[in-house]
Amino acid sequence: MSSYHYLFVRPRTNPARLLEDLTPLFGADFERIHREYADFRAVAGQVVVEVAFTHGFGIEPQYEDRDMPLSRYPICVTFRFSENAVTPGAEATAAWRGYHGLEKLGGYDLLLTYDFQQVLAASPPLEG
Repeated sequence: MSSYHYLFVRPRTNPARLLEDLTPLFGADFERIHREYADFRAVAGQVVVEVAFTHGFGIEPQYEDRDMPLSRYPICVTFRFSENAVTPGAEATAAWRGYHGLEKLGGYDLLLTYDFQQVLAASPPLEG
């Protein structure tokens, strides 16, 4: 079973800019896909980066973990191994690249998680 890194994003400006901001971070263009769990996908070396502009994770605030308030972040970016992946941790490196790149650009609230088990980083920091 695979473990994924998820970057939850709440844009403070136009959400459509997200793809433009992610593209240079990974050196790969995003293509439109028609999947239940993703709207766009890019293959960046050993990692597949998928963007869903809506998601169902934590959609009911009363049921979500207070340490992981997913309903506050409407966009989900998923990082997983591509079919040709051979380097352990490649998806983690890509997830951190996405997080730090968007954080540096500004205009986004971010929550980086590992397999829905652990919050790795939040910008701005989560209260509580």
